Amino acid sequence: MSQSSPSKPATPITSSILVPTTTKMITSASVGNLYILDHHHQQQQQHQRSASPSPSSSTSSLAHTMVIFFKVRGKMKYSNFIGSSLEDLNDVFINLFPEFSKESLRPFTIKHRETKIVYELDDIQDLYPGCILEMRKNSSDAINEGKRRNYVYTGFESDKIVIVMVGLPASGKTFIARKIRNLLNIMGISAKVFTVGEYRRNRVGAGQPAEFFDPGNLDGARVRLHMAVAAIDDMMQWLNSGSQVGIFDATNLTNERRQLILTRCTREGISKVIFVESIFNDSSKLEANMIENWKSSPDYSHQSQEEAVKSFRERISYYDKEYNEIDNDDLQYIKLFDVGKKIIANRITGYLPSRIMYLLMNLHLHSRPIWLCRAGASEWEVLRKKGGDPDLNHDGELFSHTLASWVTEHAKNQEITVWTSTFKRAIRTAQYISYPKVHVRGLDDIERGEWEGLTREEILRKTPEEFGAHLNDKLSYRIPRGECYLDVIQRLESVFLELERTRNASLIVSHPAPLRCLYGYITGESIENIPYIDIPLHTVISLRPTAYGCEIKKYPLNQDKKDIARLSLWIDDKRRFTFILYRDQDFYQKFSKETTSYSRSDSTIGNLIITITPSSSSSTN
Repeated sequence: MSQSSPSKPATPITSSILVPTTTKMITSASVGNLYILDHHHQQQQQHQRSASPSPSSSTSSLAHTMVIFFKVRGKMKYSNFIGSSLEDLNDVFINLFPEFSKESLRPFTIKHRETKIVYELDDIQDLYPGCILEMRKNSSDAINEGKRRNYVYTGFESDKIVIVMVGLPASGKTFIARKIRNLLNIMGISAKVFTVGEYRRNRVGAGQPAEFFDPGNLDGARVRLHMAVAAIDDMMQWLNSGSQVGIFDATNLTNERRQLILTRCTREGISKVIFVESIFNDSSKLEANMIENWKSSPDYSHQSQEEAVKSFRERISYYDKEYNEIDNDDLQYIKLFDVGKKIIANRITGYLPSRIMYLLMNLHLHSRPIWLCRAGASEWEVLRKKGGDPDLNHDGELFSHTLASWVTEHAKNQEITVWTSTFKRAIRTAQYISYPKVHVRGLDDIERGEWEGLTREEILRKTPEEFGAHLNDKLSYRIPRGECYLDVIQRLESVFLELERTRNASLIVSHPAPLRCLYGYITGESIENIPYIDIPLHTVISLRPTAYGCEIKKYPLNQDKKDIARLSLWIDDKRRFTFILYRDQDFYQKFSKETTSYSRSDSTIGNLIITITPSSSSSTN
């Protein structure tokens, strides 16, 4: 293994449980599962091992055939692997990819089944059904695969767009700029915000006195101009690298500064320049926004609220001396008055500008939390089946009570709107919450199509090629007769805008795929990362958008039942039961409850095998 590659992660340790004293426990380091076997079954296994030849010290024998995938430069192929060594693995790979020779092979990389850490494969026992082994011909492949693809929007406009923010400090410019970026990114359009204030803080330092922004301060004015030019240069480099939208976030209060930007864009061949001006006439809203900025702005992290508001007012008074509102009707512009009260548009044409305009019509600066929560556990979730509309199981029903108590505790006299999908388990998860509820079809789980009701292992066995295509591109691969993440994003578009419009705190009870999309939109996550966002079961994720990012908090609501484990039982190699066991629970009690035909005193149980995996794995999609 090369020094630059990450080392193989340690196998997670499963939680201990109360089990029959007549059983013996062994751990399997390759998959991190715990097996419990009775003496009769153990003796059978020992007899089978003694009858078979032992493997050589240099290789490890695999127990059975498994489907594995090889990925080269984005191209995926699968094989039913029956080998027992890394040499066998190389031979299979060369048969699938004859352009490689044994001399040119590099070590495969594999993602650990539990930790998801990628490392070089050096032990054949690390393979597992459905794993992806990746190899690149050369380093340039990593660059080619990393190039951004046009996912959602392929539309009618290919022109580059520059959006120029205009307004006094504390008028919500940075907040608005980030909202525009989030909308464009979730549409698959590469957009980036260039905030001149960040250039100033990084190169000159945060916490400059108010006098620094006085137009009469020639040294300060020169520094601010240089920071603006540096931001414009970076924005042009970004656009020339293949991106489509650059958002220039600064005060841009004078006609001269706006003309400077227009001239540079004209020189670069960019004709679509849209000015977005935020004007505050309501002094109470301006004051509230000053306080919100004080909470998150690095410029005021060392000041009290009173000091920050005073400094804001001084800065605004200096900027106000040179402020010229946009009045040139030859320009393309959108004017927002008190963000949400009134809006004026001039010469706004085209698909993307119209979408931006529609977003701004629904925008406000009122701070409130957005709570994301998965529907409680269901029977299909325990069985690890995909899709469907099953009801809550016992643990899911308990969670619905816990969630209602949590919402009551965190409401703090504010109005709350509860949004759920139309699925039974989501509606029932919110059934005890005493606030208005809205059932939205757009929040339904991703449509599983032909995979509905199947487990991961069954999908892998029945449709390995489709399974591999899904692993290779979860974002845009559409499940047979089902959906992909891009489909989910498109049907959530109305939800995005409704979230921007509402001023109430919002609780959204849905499913992993829609919640990942909502999380990605609210936090500004790259669209390519959305399918891999972790949405834990029985956990509330609190998101509060701010001007400089998004406050994220997680509230696990199963704290009284730690170390959850998922158990699958095979009895006499015929009957199978699956349920969840907590560390505190007695094995016999749970076993008797879930398997009513057996009891603690029953001596008829033959072979008993229990496989335990962490229940948090249910958050994978």
